[in-house]
Amino acid sequence: MTDWTPAHIQARFATLNTWRRAGVRAPHKPLLLLFALGRILRGEPRLVRFGDVERHLDGLIAEFGPPRKHTRGRARYPFWHLCNDGLWELPQRAAIIAGGLDRSNEPPIAVLREARGGFPEALHLQLVAQPWLCVTLIEQLIAGHFPASYREDIRAAIGVPHSAFHAKVLAEQVARAMRFAAPRDPAFRKALLDMWSGRCAVCGFEARYADRPFGVEAAHIKWHAAGGPDTPDNGLLLCVLHHRALDRGLLGLRADNTIKIAPGVHAEGVARQRLVDFDGRPLGDGGPAPALDPAFIAWHDAQVYRCR
Repeated sequence: MTDWTPAHIQARFATLNTWRRAGVRAPHKPLLLLFALGRILRGEPRLVRFGDVERHLDGLIAEFGPPRKHTRGRARYPFWHLCNDGLWELPQRAAIIAGGLDRSNEPPIAVLREARGGFPEALHLQLVAQPWLCVTLIEQLIAGHFPASYREDIRAAIGVPHSAFHAKVLAEQVARAMRFAAPRDPAFRKALLDMWSGRCAVCGFEARYADRPFGVEAAHIKWHAAGGPDTPDNGLLLCVLHHRALDRGLLGLRADNTIKIAPGVHAEGVARQRLVDFDGRPLGDGGPAPALDPAFIAWHDAQVYRCR
């Protein structure tokens, strides 16, 4: 019988078996866990019928997963296969297997839509009794699989009550969660500030307060959560707007260091000037740009940029 102590639970979530191949992102299981943690914080039942949440889960994967031409039908994978990690349970699983699986080792979709799944009961009881642990795990999953700029959007998408993120409580749980996150090199930001002369590489934004740069951030082209290094050839100094746009795949890079804006972005007025109109422009206002590794640009293009 599993001993579901808080430390053991955090370790199990940190070692989640996600599909990996050539840098391809597969956040399906983390997103299902995030969805289920949100349900606990809202006081909802342990088990949920797949057919009732399939569309919502597909939406989460489409929004926060890698860009794909076809986004529907991807939620079945984590709902069925997360059982292999010991963090998910389908009480009817044995009967479903006896009825036959397809070539992907999954049940027919009509059968799966009637199945109910959720955390194992002992784990569920621990999480219900310790809401702070749910908050810690949410922060841990986000830190382990997404950039920090995704945090508020993911919290909103999984329906976490705002009260769960009271400032004092959140600070404590972020500290707990970050013990499982890969360490970051504090020299990364300084190197980018020097390389880009304290200015946003896209729009040239530059501001200082008490002679310290303000409003610019060290951005990873290949996400730190996906194994991207804290090195200048994987970094851009960006203002808050363009950092967020890069992380969400609304802004990308071409091999010649010019900027591209995702076709689905529509804006008018100031918003158009600040984002859409930069399409085709060179980084750094056309001056000599620091060398960026084409492999990191290619990763971002395939795994993040919303070109489809």
